[in-house]
Amino acid sequence: YWILEYFQDMYLKNIVIWNFDWGGSTNKRFCSRYEYFFFFTKDKDKYTFNLDDVKIPALNYRPDRYKSQLKNPSDVWNISLVSGNSPERTDHPAQFPEEIIKRIIKASTNNGDLVLDPFMGSGTTAVCAQNLGRNYVGYETEKEFIEMANKRLSNENE
Repeated sequence: YWILEYFQDMYLKNIVIWNFDWGGSTNKRFCSRYEYFFFFTKDKDKYTFNLDDVKIPALNYRPDRYKSQLKNPSDVWNISLVSGNSPERTDHPAQFPEEIIKRIIKASTNNGDLVLDPFMGSGTTAVCAQNLGRNYVGYETEKEFIEMANKRLSNENE
């Protein structure tokens, strides 16, 4: 992966695969239904990972074997794309679902921490950070997306 060279001074903890159920189609190859998330840390041993905040229901819970009905999510996340009729939907062509961003923020930050989104798009990360009690900074170069994110954040604050 080219990204490993770019982040060579950091430590790769996980590669997460986001698997979604629909999207583009083709008749000349299998359809891609996934994207990667790379979980890097600056320090090999000292970093935030709030597992309890992101546990998911265990399908095969047995009280005689497990302490909880919740388990650690795997590195494959089956989360749907944002559909056209979803309440969180904007006009952005590549909007990430809030469920993904919330999981990432909860796992990797604490209340009051700063979340950076260098490709802000529709503002999903900013909205999720704000709703989870985190601060945020976002960058975007497309005027249309800046307006979209500002409107979305204004609506959240009403």
